[in-house]
Amino acid sequence: MIENVRYTDQFILDVSQVVRYISHVLDNTNAAQRLITSIEKAIENRTSNPEGFEPVHTCKVRQYLYYRIYIKHFTLYYIVIDGTMELRRFISSSRDYSKLL
Repeated sequence: MIENVRYTDQFILDVSQVVRYISHVLDNTNAAQRLITSIEKAIENRTSNPEGFEPVHTCKVRQYLYYRIYIKHFTLYYIVIDGTMELRRFISSSRDYSKLL
């Protein structure tokens, strides 16, 4: 069970850019709000067992394993450090995550 959730600046920037694009460029504020709600629910659901899923395999050797949550057409990447779920990236599932993590 996770005690804390930490949002990195990069994660906040990623989400903000996606939400801004959906609400302003696509002119669909309802879809942007639904995405935010989906993100919040996915995070809440995952906090009960964040390390109970397959880690993301990357070419780089890392101190902490990355895990992912698929949310609509996006992927949320996070790590777990001492009881804290740290949200690192939120990117389109079609992008090459290995270059972004």
